Amino acid sequence: MTQKSPPPKPAKDAPKRVNLEKLKKEMLENLADPEGAKAVDAAEEELAEQMRKAALRAHEAKVSAQEPSDALHNLEHLFLVGEFPARDQLLSGLTLEQVTLCPDGASHSIYEELWHVVAYQQSIIAQGDPAGDRYPSAAPEHEHQWHDLVRVFLDGARAAAALGQTPERLALEVEPGVTMADELNSVAVHNAYHLGKIVALRQRIGAWPPTAASHGS
Repeated sequence: MTQKSPPPKPAKDAPKRVNLEKLKKEMLENLADPEGAKAVDAAEEELAEQMRKAALRAHEAKVSAQEPSDALHNLEHLFLVGEFPARDQLLSGLTLEQVTLCPDGASHSIYEELWHVVAYQQSIIAQGDPAGDRYPSAAPEHEHQWHDLVRVFLDGARAAAALGQTPERLALEVEPGVTMADELNSVAVHNAYHLGKIVALRQRIGAWPPTAASHGS
């Protein structure tokens, strides 16, 4: 006679499963009792917390399962080459006069738009570096200030893309319920919005598209 194998024991760190029918019955019984209302609140909070933790575990498992090469490719697409022209090309070939010009009806100049992008990007990429002012308090006086700003932006974008090589860092929570991957997605969307405004400003001042000779300058 074949002996049946005992059922597998649950892992020590397996999350406690919620008996929804039992919980529902207890909640209905407690609703008629003022003291029971507190128990209902506590049960709801417990269920919500377990659902949050379950969602977080699922997200971490998805990020951990992702191949580093795939994550790197995705972030390079978002931060450096995708949707728009390559970022270094998009920002190339501009003079100090052009980047400080604010056409009629525009809220900010090209320099101010990129400065704003860099401030937010650095606050996420360089942890501990506060976002600071939303826009610069003064226009640049020398062209090298524009080139320095472009360099800081591109270095930050490359650093963001490089995080794809370490999926475990993408899964880390930077605050409750928010991972580094979530933060990078927010930065990428924010960058795309303001880079679009920069392209529109370049079109308005007759500086679009960048010439082949200006690429990399």
